[in-house]
Amino acid sequence: MPGGTGSGSSSSARSSPTRAAGCCCSGGGPTTSSGGLWELPSGGVDPGERLETALCREVLEETGLTVTQVTGHAGSFDYASRSGRRTRQFTFAVTVGATGPITLTEHDDSTWADPGDLPAVSDETRALLTKGRAR
Repeated sequence: MPGGTGSGSSSSARSSPTRAAGCCCSGGGPTTSSGGLWELPSGGVDPGERLETALCREVLEETGLTVTQVTGHAGSFDYASRSGRRTRQFTFAVTVGATGPITLTEHDDSTWADPGDLPAVSDETRALLTKGRAR
């Protein structure tokens, strides 16, 4: 996979990109919920938890990166989870304290990618990350 760290290891820090999408590959290939596609850190919102708090928690849990600011809402889309339940994914733009090291807990690999040069992601994720680039 492009530009990643390989087999759950940590990647080194990179100079801060002006606009980037942190993509993580789900482990297990085509049989996983993402069908072997790269995906953004994500997860559920705990009962009573604010959406922004869940966002920061999930990014930290899955990548080891600390969100310092939520800078925008890119959009959302619905999909069927592994259990078949209808789920809504909210996607946000964030600033992190540092771009590395990335410590993966739920993925095989990671990369920083420009929205115009994304690895294989879902059509919904691509649409959200590239929205507004044609200005």
